[in-house]
Amino acid sequence: MKGNNFKRTIFVPVGTSLIGKAEDPRCRIYSEWSDNLIEELSGFRDEIKKVSNNDDQDSELVREISYKKWKSCFRNEHAINFFDEYTKVKPIDEIAKRKKKGVLKHECDRLSAELASLYLFYEEEMKQKNDTEAMSTDLNDEIILLASDTDHGLYCACFLAEYLTQQEPYKDLIGEVHVERIIGLVGDDSDTFGKQGLDNLINQTTELIQERQGKWSLYLNVTGGYKGALPYPVLLGLAFGGMNLFYLFEHSDKIIKPPNLPVGFDLLTWRNYRAFLRSIPHIEGLEEGVLKTLIPDTMRMLLEREKVNNKFPLTALGKVLYDQYEGERGKEISEYGRGYLLTDEIKDPKKRQALRDCIDRWQHLWLGDLIPETVEHARGHAQRDLELLAQIICPILNNEPDFFGKDKTDDSLLILLSSIWLHDLGHSGDHLMCKQDEMTIRDISDKEVECEEIERDIKGFPSLVRDIHHILSWYLIEKDKDELFQSKHKFDDDLIKAIRRICLYHRGKMPVVEGHDSYKHIGIEIKEPLEKLTSKKVNLPLLGALLRIVDEGDVQEERTISKEYEAMRTLQNEREIEKLEKEEKKYRDKFLKNSSFSQLPDYLNYLKEISSQYFNEDALKLDDEYKKFTNINADKKKMKELERIKKENPDRCNYALFGYLVEKCVQSYICGKNLEDIDAKDGIILRNWLSTLDQYVFKKSTDPHFKKHGGISAVMYLLDKPIEENVK
Repeated sequence: MKGNNFKRTIFVPVGTSLIGKAEDPRCRIYSEWSDNLIEELSGFRDEIKKVSNNDDQDSELVREISYKKWKSCFRNEHAINFFDEYTKVKPIDEIAKRKKKGVLKHECDRLSAELASLYLFYEEEMKQKNDTEAMSTDLNDEIILLASDTDHGLYCACFLAEYLTQQEPYKDLIGEVHVERIIGLVGDDSDTFGKQGLDNLINQTTELIQERQGKWSLYLNVTGGYKGALPYPVLLGLAFGGMNLFYLFEHSDKIIKPPNLPVGFDLLTWRNYRAFLRSIPHIEGLEEGVLKTLIPDTMRMLLEREKVNNKFPLTALGKVLYDQYEGERGKEISEYGRGYLLTDEIKDPKKRQALRDCIDRWQHLWLGDLIPETVEHARGHAQRDLELLAQIICPILNNEPDFFGKDKTDDSLLILLSSIWLHDLGHSGDHLMCKQDEMTIRDISDKEVECEEIERDIKGFPSLVRDIHHILSWYLIEKDKDELFQSKHKFDDDLIKAIRRICLYHRGKMPVVEGHDSYKHIGIEIKEPLEKLTSKKVNLPLLGALLRIVDEGDVQEERTISKEYEAMRTLQNEREIEKLEKEEKKYRDKFLKNSSFSQLPDYLNYLKEISSQYFNEDALKLDDEYKKFTNINADKKKMKELERIKKENPDRCNYALFGYLVEKCVQSYICGKNLEDIDAKDGIILRNWLSTLDQYVFKKSTDPHFKKHGGISAVMYLLDKPIEENVK
């Protein structure tokens, strides 16, 4: 094979049907062939190994058989004369016997299973191509004959190899033929067969497949061969993917091409489409046409062809694989695969590879997550967002290839998929530096306009990390872009800029149609709405909207990881909350003992007073003073939330009031409001106290946060109208 190029490789397990034809008196191939066939071939295995051993290695290790030397292994001429007579057999005449209707048993054809199936395989291919010539000479295949380690098996393989290279039509279609001896594949020794033969069948076939995979098409002819071993190359072919099977029934004149099944070593394909296979069996009224746009044909085989109760349930094999996957998920196998879902839709190979190179690194972005108290925002969240996006755009792109705009699909997907991976990067950020112009935030290095520089150190304040994590993502992507976008195929600056802007606008608080000042409390104003974003490369508002839709859709139970995880997370929170309560009292006591803290601004003095009441379990009041320091009347959403809590969970009212006050005071502190008179030493104590309060409040909020995300088992997006109507 070295240095050669073929249209395809066809693996052909070799049986002994050739000998069966020779012994059958109805075939009348060679009249001199006597009943002492076994004796005639005895010792051929040892002889052919010797002549095939070119480098003085142990003959037991010989795999590649020199089939052209096979005749030198016989002293008796019968085996050779049989070959000479067999060359007179014309395949086209023998196949014609199969095609006659009402064929009598004594008129059976004389082709072996391997030869008949190969002939009909090529014949069918030519018919499908409507070729005017019955057999085109431009085909150039490699045939690998997989031979059992027996006298009969190796004789048949050598015989067939020479026949294929000499006889029409095969010789015009085949470039090379190889005979691969499967060491230890014998039938008269069950120990050798089980412990050595099958292992070598798997190992040798695997090597042969790996050497050729990705270079040209691979086929497996499962018509002949050692029946006890045949399932193994079949499963190997399926496991590697891309292996096409064909089969010829004993007396048939038609090739059967069984569909491929998603059998694999690592279930990567299953993992990419796990959300579809989890949801589809439960959806009523799903049409076959829609189903084809959601999952590939290989996965389609795991669902029943016909509906049951108006649904497509999993087949028996699908159920077995699903149970296996669910049993191993998060244990022996990684549950999320490589993260390459939808990257195949990027047609430019350099852009596709650049994204995959980055995804390999982005798998580990959340190692520094500063707010682990929240539901999962890491690898699993990215995967679920990818799955939700696939549910939306796969059917659309199938019907509307230019949905993103003419020649804009690659860049649109690259930006959108990157944003799915990077939009929550800010969870590991604790510092922000930027500029503020009249519309939106800008990089410190941006020299287009002169505007105010903003620096926010929010380390130790998880509520702020959570509140502005999208802004932190925007900041960190630029700050660390050389590390984040490492690939031999570089991302250009315009693409990275677009990714940053999509990540910035993924948060629900960000303006969509009209500008607002949701982040004015920390000194940042973003008045430019999503719909006003522009780019020469892509439709930014469309991409931003898609990211928001899929991100909002991930309210699935899996996001809470498991009940066991939630229980352990709660236990850890309780430990930390207990410790934080003690620390908070220690800092508050220092305020009382240190006269310099009398210079605290009013809002912090008020917080100190309310903290004492809260931790003494006194009831807090929504009075004028509280409203003054929190400006809660301007926050209609918060007022509604407080009213709801008062009705549904009155025991939580004290925490809700206290938490909101802490949040507002921390925001004022981070902006440096009225802190001019506090010296450096006192400033450290003050920061530690506020950080302790913020951590306490944040950790106390996790229970309803988990309940919000744990109420839905799975989410799946489906178009509610035909494609044409949705496009309009």
